[in-house]
Amino acid sequence: MLPEPSQAELRNTNDVAQTDLEPVFQGLNTWSKNGELADLLRSGLANSSGEISRAALEEGLTGFKGLTEGQRGAVVAALARLDVGFHRSGAVGMTLDPSAPNPSHPDEFQAKDTGDPDKNARGAAAREAIGKAMKKMGISSAGLFYHLNKGITGKTALQQEIQKRIESEGGLTDQEVQDRVDEELKNLMDHRGDWSRKNFAAAEVIHPETKEVLYVVDSSLPMSQPWGSGVHSEPHVMEWIKSVNEQRIANNQSPYDVISLYTEREPCGHASGNDCSRYIANDVEPGRDESKLAPGEKKNAIRVHYGLGFRRGELEDEAERIAAGEKNEVAEEKKQARENFKSDFNNYVNRVNKIWKGNAGSGALM
Repeated sequence: MLPEPSQAELRNTNDVAQTDLEPVFQGLNTWSKNGELADLLRSGLANSSGEISRAALEEGLTGFKGLTEGQRGAVVAALARLDVGFHRSGAVGMTLDPSAPNPSHPDEFQAKDTGDPDKNARGAAAREAIGKAMKKMGISSAGLFYHLNKGITGKTALQQEIQKRIESEGGLTDQEVQDRVDEELKNLMDHRGDWSRKNFAAAEVIHPETKEVLYVVDSSLPMSQPWGSGVHSEPHVMEWIKSVNEQRIANNQSPYDVISLYTEREPCGHASGNDCSRYIANDVEPGRDESKLAPGEKKNAIRVHYGLGFRRGELEDEAERIAAGEKNEVAEEKKQARENFKSDFNNYVNRVNKIWKGNAGSGALM
């Protein structure tokens, strides 16, 4: 399926590439087996400032340094989905500069006018409730709020696996076994995953003073009463970085430099309603003077990587086939293509979930 017009435009303004995820999953599986993944998740994967640094990942995960830029971003996005503590370390509103205004915080979010005053009021009331809950939880990321409200999926089977492992140690009474099982399940809540179909995005930035490479990672906010048509992960992350930089510039400080942006799904086009491709192409950075670009040079500096395709465009020969009387066949192929995109993402989430289950069941996250 061809890109939508704005997805094609993004390829003209930015370097855009699909990321090979197999080395990412190979790494996640290797780090699970050798204990490095669990060690780093237990430690929070943070530097001294509580942020996610590339140096910490390179030090803690063998082979991370050898991954491509997109694959590094994919690891960060997968780990944020896999572990709520990791998500917290790099979340919008909480990393880089928590004092900066967060445009996607319920108290700051500028909702679109629906044209229905009652509906607008219900949305505002819903955001107010979420904001109060976030304040009580001590968090500033709405993406993290939804993650923290997840439970442990497949809890019964996991409980049985943990119990069997503990019983195999021998020498424990039934009550002692049960107490150990309960303790593990309780502790696993600090490492719970988000297996929803929300999208995670990770931006790689350079600290202007230390030159340390850091990651900002967060999820999309759902299409719902408080968020209207939703907040996709790409603007969720990038608007936060923009706000941090605006505050730094106002304080006569140099801004963070954004190197790259990774997103689990390809940035969407107009058909999805949010058009993240057009947003990245036009609203994230001022861009270079197009009249002065060298041959092959792109207007924008930020490199964009994605894991899985997400398109609602036309087939390559759609117009000709419709003219030839194949309208129904074309419609069916487009429907199947959309189903394939959905299936690919479901399979991706399930693969990340399997890695989490392996670490949880083995007791590695304790």
